[in-house]
Amino acid sequence: MVGVGGRSKACDECRRRRIKCDLSTPHCKRCLKAGLQCGGSRGLSILQYDGRSGRAVSSNTSSIAQAISSIAMGQDVHSSGASHLENMNPTAPWSIYRPQMPHEDIFITYTVSQLLEDGADVSSMPGTSGGLAKQCLVALSTTYFGIAHMEKEILRRGMSKYGKSLRTLNQRLGDQSASRTLDVLQSIMIMALFEYLISDLEAGWLQHSRGLERLLEIRGPESMASLPCLTILESVRPSIIFSALLLRQNTILASPNWKTLPWMNHPGRKDAMQLLIDILADCPELFVLRECLPAKSAQLERRSALHHLEEKANAILDSLHTWKQRKDILPWTEVPSPSSTPEILDSGGLSTPIWQTVYHFESLYQANIMSLYHGAVILVSRLCLGIQLELDENKCEEIRASINMAGLAICRSIDYHMERRGDDISSLFILFPLRMAFDAVGVDNVEIGSWLKAILQQIYSGSAGRWATARYLLDIQPLSNNPTPI
Repeated sequence: MVGVGGRSKACDECRRRRIKCDLSTPHCKRCLKAGLQCGGSRGLSILQYDGRSGRAVSSNTSSIAQAISSIAMGQDVHSSGASHLENMNPTAPWSIYRPQMPHEDIFITYTVSQLLEDGADVSSMPGTSGGLAKQCLVALSTTYFGIAHMEKEILRRGMSKYGKSLRTLNQRLGDQSASRTLDVLQSIMIMALFEYLISDLEAGWLQHSRGLERLLEIRGPESMASLPCLTILESVRPSIIFSALLLRQNTILASPNWKTLPWMNHPGRKDAMQLLIDILADCPELFVLRECLPAKSAQLERRSALHHLEEKANAILDSLHTWKQRKDILPWTEVPSPSSTPEILDSGGLSTPIWQTVYHFESLYQANIMSLYHGAVILVSRLCLGIQLELDENKCEEIRASINMAGLAICRSIDYHMERRGDDISSLFILFPLRMAFDAVGVDNVEIGSWLKAILQQIYSGSAGRWATARYLLDIQPLSNNPTPI
């Protein structure tokens, strides 16, 4: 993405330190000199690709650029970092039907069927109505179809369309009035899916999420009240919140206006999922406050700040527990554990499932919201545990039990997710709960940890979804046994 007029492009560290940033990429010289981790200029930037020369240029290096360049030049994709494309076969069965003319409708129909949740209206997919967003959707669909059917020629065609769309999008973003249009907002949302699908690094989707949030901030919450805009907002809120958590930044989505005004014309859409995301939007502030705690040398001041932080965290946990009591949160049933359940040796030396039953739900929607709920409980509870350990108070075992229970609840739901997912978007949704379950019970339990890694590998490889982000999910600021969440 390119710059949005009127906003500082300084990197986050220079902004925090209130010093002038030299805007160097990928890391500014002031941060390098100070030994700080620089995230690069805040100027919105989208990777640009020249499909004819195979030359990729980006202010934030991403393996998507390496993959695109390698494919365009006919190189081995494995060495580029996008190893889940390495087995692409130009003589795959689909090759006998290789289109001799553009078959955009085929590509779009296939991609939309995979990226929309069951029962969703096809017209709700951004880009189906035309404009630049339609160009971006064609680029995404052609690329996605090429990956799914292991067709290098179709994939190259998609990447070429991708580069052309990005150049046009950069021009639109450079125009202050054009950057505020729904068409541009939809285009960025579609382009963000490339990072989820192909990039092996977190920087890609993080940058897209940050850029989307800044464009939303410029537009304001009232501008998102139309149904097309609201649909986009509902789709991108989770990724914006998760990126804020990772980057230790506040998010505009925690504001009451951003939780209410976009839904003023469609209050019925504020369902249990959206209300849960409202609560999750308050979580990034907890970690911002934790980063700002007084030094341990200022003991009294620090203890006071810790108690204040604990109160805010407990308020969020109370909101989560209240949310769970809603009438539209349907109970699950328990069925015997399948053969894929991780096992341990019992006292007699026999292998036995770690959990004897797994959860089944009324629908995938119910499974999604409960997994997200338990993930949020783990996230906030681990913060509370860290506070308790420092304050040397006596609630640690109670909190540990809550974390363990929530982690096992996610694990016991995964079988249902993997069985019932009907599209790639379903497997994308459970990535955050999977990471939280790993932190809660997978770090200390080797069997569960290995099992969760295998699930993520399935999602990464395409056998259960097709999301490259799953590959590095457990490597994002990995947690040790001491409770310092994400």
